[in-house]
Amino acid sequence: MLLSLIPFALVQLVNAFNTYFGRRIVIFTALVVSVTFLLSYFTYQVVQHYTKKQIDEIAETEQLMAKTLKHVENQALEAEHILKDDGSPNIERIKEIFHQNDSNGNNFVTQPELAKLILSVKYGEVQLNTDDSVRKMMKDFDTDHNDMIDEHEFVQGMTRWLNEAIRVTNCKNKKRAIDEYDKIMWGEVEKLVYEVEKDGEINFKLLTWAFNKSVFQVILGIEMLTLCSKPLVFSIQKLSAAIGMPSFLIPFVIVPLVLNARMAIAAIFPASHECSKTASLTFSEV
Repeated sequence: MLLSLIPFALVQLVNAFNTYFGRRIVIFTALVVSVTFLLSYFTYQVVQHYTKKQIDEIAETEQLMAKTLKHVENQALEAEHILKDDGSPNIERIKEIFHQNDSNGNNFVTQPELAKLILSVKYGEVQLNTDDSVRKMMKDFDTDHNDMIDEHEFVQGMTRWLNEAIRVTNCKNKKRAIDEYDKIMWGEVEKLVYEVEKDGEINFKLLTWAFNKSVFQVILGIEMLTLCSKPLVFSIQKLSAAIGMPSFLIPFVIVPLVLNARMAIAAIFPASHECSKTASLTFSEV
């Protein structure tokens, strides 16, 4: 907000120069600064979008990790846990799970077999995109990039995921790390879940009243701004002409200063009264 005022402030310096050349220099400087700020803002938007995309992808991978580990753990309960009492991975049990998902017995888990595993995972009311989940899991497990996961890669990948779950949850009982990791990764997602109806319409299950109220307030604000903006602009222009002050200083400088000063005074005086009261109580005790 404050940075956007710099070009306006530079333009006001035009009145400080009486020569034509000096005014041209000031205007050109303001133009260069404005264009620089504009390009910087565009760059920021692009970088922010890319960063947000990366963060979202990491979050989706972590959610996939949580549910897959939970599913594998449930499968392992039929025999033994995939985590030992000391928190170390049960390598033999992980190898057994690998061979359970190697349906054709070629010692590789292929993409269709991985998709079958992901489809068997229960995600609650939210179902992740299977193709994206396969791609992310392949990216994390397939270290030799042959689009297949061998036994060693599966063990190493599951070990990394288990260590990440233990690190995030920091449970004293290591065997509960998978359950706690699942709660952490999917707790907020399940609160904000939405379902798609048969006709393709999105039915938000939560915050329906808040959503409608927000839309109404936005529409009301736009209407109020449309009706009141012109009279407000005319009033500011007349006030600035009457006091001999540039019109942009009133809404961007004078009004914020007045509001902040009022808040500061409102905060200072109660504090001073409280100090006086505290001092009086202290003297009374003495």
